[in-house]
Amino acid sequence: MLISDTLDFSLDKPSAITIGKFDGLHLGHMTILNEILRAKEQGLAAVVVTFIPSPGAFFSGKPEKNLLTADEKRSLLASLGIDCLVEFPFDQKTAAIPAEEFAREYLVRRLKARLIAAGDDLSFGKGGRGNPALLQRLAPQHGFSLRILHKLTDNGREISSSYIKEELHAGHMEKVNALMGRSFSLSGEVVRGAHLGHTLGFPTLNLIPAPDKLLPPGGVYYTLLHLHPAHEGTKLPGASDEKARQLFGMTNVGRKPTAEKKAQLGVETHLLDFDEELYGRQVRLEFLHHTRKERKFADLEKLKEMLQRDLAGARQYFAKYPALPVLLLFLLLTLAPIRTQAASGPIAKRLPIAGISAFMAEEFTRDEYVEAWENAKGKYFGYTHIGLAGTEDNNLNIREKPEKEGKLVGKLPKNAGCEVLSRDGDWYYIKSGKVEGYVFADYLLTGPMAIRRARNEAAVMATSTTGGLRVREEPSLEADIVTLVAEGEQLEVIEEQDNWVKVYVDDDELYVSADYVNVAISLEKAVSMKELAYGQGVSDTRIDLVNYAKKFLGNPYVWGGTSLTKGADCSGYVMQIFKQFGISLPHSSKAQANCGTKISASQLKPGDLIFYGKRSTINHVAIYIGGGQVINASNKRNGICIKGMNYRTPLKYVRILNN
Repeated sequence: MLISDTLDFSLDKPSAITIGKFDGLHLGHMTILNEILRAKEQGLAAVVVTFIPSPGAFFSGKPEKNLLTADEKRSLLASLGIDCLVEFPFDQKTAAIPAEEFAREYLVRRLKARLIAAGDDLSFGKGGRGNPALLQRLAPQHGFSLRILHKLTDNGREISSSYIKEELHAGHMEKVNALMGRSFSLSGEVVRGAHLGHTLGFPTLNLIPAPDKLLPPGGVYYTLLHLHPAHEGTKLPGASDEKARQLFGMTNVGRKPTAEKKAQLGVETHLLDFDEELYGRQVRLEFLHHTRKERKFADLEKLKEMLQRDLAGARQYFAKYPALPVLLLFLLLTLAPIRTQAASGPIAKRLPIAGISAFMAEEFTRDEYVEAWENAKGKYFGYTHIGLAGTEDNNLNIREKPEKEGKLVGKLPKNAGCEVLSRDGDWYYIKSGKVEGYVFADYLLTGPMAIRRARNEAAVMATSTTGGLRVREEPSLEADIVTLVAEGEQLEVIEEQDNWVKVYVDDDELYVSADYVNVAISLEKAVSMKELAYGQGVSDTRIDLVNYAKKFLGNPYVWGGTSLTKGADCSGYVMQIFKQFGISLPHSSKAQANCGTKISASQLKPGDLIFYGKRSTINHVAIYIGGGQVINASNKRNGICIKGMNYRTPLKYVRILNN
């Protein structure tokens, strides 16, 4: 939806809004846009508010040259998933609107803001007085939340449109493309030229840039031409587009000083090994490398000799150019994230951190690019083509066949990870843990969106490599053993010390020896139907209780809480589950352990309770669901989750249900 050149507008649903010029839609902008795109999962419309003309152009009275034309920006925002672009008319009258009035009238009343995300240099309203401090003051009054993000940096410098323009003016295309997160490009219709190139044996296609389009300096560039171009967003690696064609070329930007007396700026491209006519076709031209400045030659013969040398250089360049440039850019941008001021904690310590332009500035052979791809396999938290369950509910069904009524083979919990193996129409074929099958594509996040979500959801986990891993009160072999953890069980890492790993065991902070665990960043995995099985001879009441308990899988843990939706602790969760079946239990795991009848492990049935604790003191409870599994409100990180019953040493088994 485009709202342009009017002050009379409104939305019919709540929104997540960001405000700014967004010239270039570079990596810094994407951190802000990601915030409002993520809010779509809560039913909010993603809205971008920008000003036409920009305040800078209006007050200076001079036209601006931009990295993106208005049409390019509109197309790119739409491809990213933005629901509404508001091009707010900026003139003498609207420039005088006080910032608070602008926020109340347009952001809150007309656009129904529930979330506003912006950079820390936000400025709007009369005199530019609209800033994060103003929005912070207005947020509680008008019921919206505020997220202010720090700028991304590259080698200590803030990534901004002005920084990218400097690099563009210098012809540093590799740097420009790295900072933008995609190649700088020019879109337009192929027009007829003077046919001079054809006379010289170098036929060219001609593009006339829009008046406000900023171009790199005059000279010759190695370029990539797209016919029937897709939107400029990064695709999932390996995704195909049968209509898209990519052609190598060498492009001259300039005024043809050798051939023409009247200097008219143009963009001419000679395509390698291509002789079709493209007049009237829409194309997109990506600038990859600047090879030389524009020069005036003594005559056309000298120009032709130079063009032959340019062509030889282009062939040499493209001989080393990767067959999958979008894929490799995708890999580089995600495997080498730029530093942000928010990076901290155990995940940040383990993620590779580097200036993204370092790799892009290097020249690699085709074999080296292939090697880079091979090395990237499994680097997205153990996945290559990562997918994340993007359901608003708790679980994504995994089916045996790509059919809505297909047999269930497992469940993928919200934000759990998987390997995307293929696509079949509206379905993805995935593998997660021990489960393989089909999931409905609309509910699976893939590509950059999955990686961004994964970085927020992934945890550093310590996996036990031995049976009976000893969990201690302090990081010392002399410290008391609190509990034992089975081989293969995972514990969330708080921090790594010299020879010890501090971990959560439910909501207790304890220690394990680093010698007996593997520490890695990981995502939750799928649960098979076998793992969810109840076993034989189980009453309907027990099955109903377990099914009811699973309805709240993934909901939050809140210490002292008793809400199945807003948050509960372990005993509060158990108390509310049994309350649904007419059974009253106290809000304390220690007290619950004294209810019902004590049983042995061999007598366990779904619906029975298992108690855990420190040494002999009970402080945690879980519901046995069959198949050696329990469900419990574990801790703040995991919320309500399913685990193996021996993820730590059980202290007591209790039967509350008698049938």
